Amino acid sequence: MHHTLAITLITLGLATTPFTVQAGQVILNPVLGVQQNDTEQITVNSNVITFKNDGDTGVLGFQGGYLFDFGLALTGEILLSKIEFENETAGSRRGEINMGSLTSQATYYFNQDQRFQPYIGIGLGSMGAEIDNSNTNIDMEGYRSEGKVGFLVQFNDTMGLTVEYKCTYFSLEDEDNDNNTYKSRGNYLGAGFSIRL
Repeated sequence: MHHTLAITLITLGLATTPFTVQAGQVILNPVLGVQQNDTEQITVNSNVITFKNDGDTGVLGFQGGYLFDFGLALTGEILLSKIEFENETAGSRRGEINMGSLTSQATYYFNQDQRFQPYIGIGLGSMGAEIDNSNTNIDMEGYRSEGKVGFLVQFNDTMGLTVEYKCTYFSLEDEDNDNNTYKSRGNYLGAGFSIRL
C-alpha cells in the first residue's frame, strides 16, 4: 500500500514539475502498438479470405521529425504489420498480408512547459499491402488517414514516454484488377519512447 502511494506521488510529481522548453528539437519515436480493423474478410480473385483474430494485428513503427518551440511537430511515420488469413475458397489454405504505410503527420503538444504533455494530431499518407499464399500473390496500393490523441511524459531533456490512440482508415486497390480492394476503419493503441535531440 505504501509502495503504491509512493509511486503514485512520484508520478504525479513528475507530471506537474515545470519543464524547460527547448528552442526546437528533432524528435525520434520508436513505437509498438495494436491495430483493430473492422474488416474481417475480403474477396480477392473470387476467393474469400478470412482474417485470423478478426483482422487485428500488432504494429511496429518509427516516427521522426521536428518539434517547434510553440508546440507543433511535423513528422513522418513508418508502420509495419502482418495479418494471417485462411483462403476458404481454396480449401482453407493459409497465407498472410504484409502491410506498410508512410504517413505525414501534424501534431500539437499542449503544456510545453510541463513534463506531462497531452497532444492531438492528424495524418495522411500512402499504404501498400502484399497478399501472399500458395494460391494468391497480389500487391495493393492506396492511402491511409488518421486522427490521434495521446500524451507524452518527459523524463528529462532527452527521453520520454508516449501513449496514443488513433482512429484510422485505409483504402487499398489492386492496380491489375479493380475488383480486388481492401478498405477498413480501425482503432490503434500504441506506446513508445520519445527521444528529443
